[in-house]
Amino acid sequence: MTNQQWSLASVSIVCVGLACVAHAHRQDAATASFTASSPAWNDGARIPDRHTVEGDDVSPAISWNHAPEGTKSFAIVCADPDVKRKGGWVHWVIWNIPGDATGIVESIKRDLEPADPKGARQGQTSWGKRRCGYCGPATPEGVGNHTYIFSIFALDTVLDVEAGATERALQKAMEGHVLGTATLKGTFSRGEQPQAPIEPQGTSTPPVS
Repeated sequence: MTNQQWSLASVSIVCVGLACVAHAHRQDAATASFTASSPAWNDGARIPDRHTVEGDDVSPAISWNHAPEGTKSFAIVCADPDVKRKGGWVHWVIWNIPGDATGIVESIKRDLEPADPKGARQGQTSWGKRRCGYCGPATPEGVGNHTYIFSIFALDTVLDVEAGATERALQKAMEGHVLGTATLKGTFSRGEQPQAPIEPQGTSTPPVS
């Protein structure tokens, strides 16, 4: 290879590298502005009993802002990383939430393909095939606070994953398609006094773990 060819090749490599860095910075910026919240509790606070086994055990309303450009669908995984098990203990897996959605309503039915959100599918929790859909915090008595992380994934595609799939199957299908991730955290332990409902966002809905 001549010196001129080496120079051209070096320039090409530098250009590709700069393009990759710029793309990574854009992704980081998109992820940084992509945030999630719930009217039921403040990020990091105690999840109200309504959304746990201590109450009605219904899924919480969650909203998000500034989803990355090009989002075609959303997926949500709720897991308890404090359980000593690879991947933590999975409490909820739902995907194919429409890409133009800005959140989900409270109390999504435990159907494999619920009517709302339209087109969404739900999968197995760590309790196995008999427990699909949302299963709230259920920390054993006497073990103290556990943290529950709701991860909202913005995806550049609608996933071809059958309803009833495991969280591992969902994660594999999402590889290479995640544009950004927003997280919402909450804590729960048995016997702890629930916090007062948040104002002014309307519904006094307490979270589950």
